Amino acid sequence: MSRKKKKKATKSHAPITVGAEIGKAMHHHRCGQLQQAAGICRKILKVDPCHSMSWNLLGAIAHQSGDMAEAKRCFGKAVEYNPAMALHHNNLGYALISDGDFEKGIVHCRQALLLDSSLVQAQNNMGLGMLAMGGLNEAIACFEKAIKLNPSYTKAYGNMGLALLRMGRFNDATSFC
Repeated sequence: MSRKKKKKATKSHAPITVGAEIGKAMHHHRCGQLQQAAGICRKILKVDPCHSMSWNLLGAIAHQSGDMAEAKRCFGKAVEYNPAMALHHNNLGYALISDGDFEKGIVHCRQALLLDSSLVQAQNNMGLGMLAMGGLNEAIACFEKAIKLNPSYTKAYGNMGLALLRMGRFNDATSFC
């Protein structure tokens, strides 16, 4: 075997450090390098098929790419392998809500909040589900809680303004939009 082939063979069988690799994948994701991030996650899953953060990141990548079926599948795997992680429930909830399955999405957002009551995204996402189902008062309550949790979370302000507009409360809405 030539040196090149030996190096390649050695490299492909080298053990990976999952913690370092998921960190790299998250960095690639933050930088918009979705394919590189997905490739690293798949490499991790070959070593550890139950690695929930890899499933979660693959779900985020699928969601960003518009593949809702794959996003729900991956987020579902993340929840299956680590049901105590609030972030996984929130992300599955948001994917379900984004895909029109509001009731199931709200269930996962509620579960996320039971696990971590400070998760502002889950509060906001639950409000989006309520808003989509016509529960304007419930949606406003969720957005108010999200704003109280994090006054800098601008998405909640925009969603609050939208809910107030739908209620016909135009003067109130202008202070949120």
